[in-house]
Amino acid sequence: MTAQFARLRNAFLAIAAAGLVSALMPTHAQAAPTRGACSPTKTAFVASTTPTFNNTANFVTVAESTVNFVQGGTKASCVIVHLWANTGGNSTGLYIRVTLDGASAGLPDSPEIARWGDAFVHSNEATLVLPSVSPGAHKIQLQLRSSGGTQVEIGPYNLFVSYAP
Repeated sequence: MTAQFARLRNAFLAIAAAGLVSALMPTHAQAAPTRGACSPTKTAFVASTTPTFNNTANFVTVAESTVNFVQGGTKASCVIVHLWANTGGNSTGLYIRVTLDGASAGLPDSPEIARWGDAFVHSNEATLVLPSVSPGAHKIQLQLRSSGGTQVEIGPYNLFVSYAP
């Protein structure tokens, strides 16, 4: 190996390594975690056998998923939403989110709860927290979306909403 070839090879390896490192680095800073403590002691729920299907990247409301509740207390407190569901899909991912009074509200926001390489159905669970819900009447709804292009489904499912009495 000639000295010139060795210098070119080393330069190429250095450039390739720098490119690999920059490709693996996050492109944005990670958000700080949300921390809190609360005691939601009342639970409202819906248990449904009606399936909902979606094959787009747009969120759609899951059939029969509305849970109405009245958040008690004199100041904002957390609400915890827990989902158990049969889910299905084909070569895609299934994302969920909860809305509070029509606006996306749960943390984490729109997590992927299932991913399939082939057609598959199985049970999934997810727990989302709404850290600061004001006292008064509210409506929670569950929504789902596909990672795009192929159909996903959810149902039957149980949706539990725990809140302050």
